[in-house]
Amino acid sequence: MKKSIVMSAAAIISAMTLSFTGSYAANGRKTAPTHSKAMITVHRDFPQVQNVTWLKEGKDQIALFTVEDRHMQFTFNGNGNLESTMITTCNAWYLPFELQTSLSKKYPGYVPKTISEYIGPNAHTFYVLLKKKQEKEVTWMRVKADEDGNAIEVIQQLHQNV
Repeated sequence: MKKSIVMSAAAIISAMTLSFTGSYAANGRKTAPTHSKAMITVHRDFPQVQNVTWLKEGKDQIALFTVEDRHMQFTFNGNGNLESTMITTCNAWYLPFELQTSLSKKYPGYVPKTISEYIGPNAHTFYVLLKKKQEKEVTWMRVKADEDGNAIEVIQQLHQNV
C-alpha cells in the first residue's frame, strides 16, 4: 500500500514537472526550473498564474510573474526552498496602515509612487518611492521602512526642475 502511494506521488510530480516545463521557452532568459519543488510551490500558491519566467542565478532559481498589478519575484535555493520574496506595485493601498500613517506624518505632501516589499528569512522591509510636486520642482525620495513605520530611513533623494 505504501509503495503504491509513493509511486502515485512520484508519478504526479513527474507529470506536473513535464507539463509545466513544456510551456517554457529555451531562449536564455526564460528557462524551466531545475527543481520541481520550486515550481510546485509557485503553482500551488498562485494557481491563476500562467506565464512564469524562470531565471538561474548561481545555485538560486528565480520565478518572475505578475498577479493583478503586482510584480512578484520568488527566489529559491538549490534545494527548491523559498528564500525570499520581492513584491513590487504602484498601488499604495498595499502598504500597511501603520506605515502609511508614519510616512504621511514624516513626509507631508509626498505621495507613494512605487512600493517594493521584501520578505526574507530575517527581514520584512518596504522600499517606497515618494514624490512631492511643487511649483517649479519635483522631489523624489526613496525610503526604506519596516512594516510598522517605526524605522524609516531615506536612502536616496533627487530634486528635479520642471
